Amino acid sequence: LATAYTDDQGNIEFCNRTFQDLFGYSREEIPTIEQWFLHAYPDADYRNTVMASWNADATRAKAHGAKIGPTEYTVTAKNGMVYTCEITGTFLEKGVLALFHDITERKQAEEALRQSEERMRVQFKSIPVPTLVWKHQAGNMILTDFNDAALYFTKGMITHHIGVSAEEFYREMPHIGIDLRRCINEQSSLECDFWYEVKPMTERKYVVVKYAFVPPDLVLMHVNDVTLQKLAEEHLQYISIHDSLTGLFNRFYADVEIDRIMTSRK
Repeated sequence: LATAYTDDQGNIEFCNRTFQDLFGYSREEIPTIEQWFLHAYPDADYRNTVMASWNADATRAKAHGAKIGPTEYTVTAKNGMVYTCEITGTFLEKGVLALFHDITERKQAEEALRQSEERMRVQFKSIPVPTLVWKHQAGNMILTDFNDAALYFTKGMITHHIGVSAEEFYREMPHIGIDLRRCINEQSSLECDFWYEVKPMTERKYVVVKYAFVPPDLVLMHVNDVTLQKLAEEHLQYISIHDSLTGLFNRFYADVEIDRIMTSRK
């Protein structure tokens, strides 16, 4: 660790090689704590904030016989590089020994991870297909998240059901809870289609539902609304076997039924 020792008069009496390599200053260039603060924190407002924070921490630590910090600060090196450091102070007989733990790489990694998670979050929210996230917890499948399309699909009702189990959420459609459990137990993907009751409007939609296992304990549920396609198929099927004028079964239906009956074992 980079270390520096300052006496009671504010003179920097010692800084080790790691300190000089990290920040680029020799002890002669920063003979006092005031000089160090001027170089390490060139922005006046931030420098005042750091000084106030350090002095407050030092006062509390001295009163309780404890260490100062650790507190996170950004420190500017001689070459202009800015490092994020956790700084800890220890009271000695006639001064303070400060330790600088460089956590710059760790903070950069955390920020990169945060940005990556944020991008994934935005992408998830913008998926055009209603998507629900279920978590296997204490033997239950619990709703933990949903995207904007799911919010629109359920007319906003889903916002009140975070933390609710699948059994409760789909009380009138228990087969969905069964499929969720099967997906998590088999660690696989499933697909099925059925009429879906959208509450509170009791609107019926025909959906194709895909369940995808996400290790270690999640299931993504994609609900694709194909109601118009289903109605169109049913209409085509109807007009193919019915007379458009009378609504009665037509000749095509009769021929098919005669063939079926003629080839039936009964």
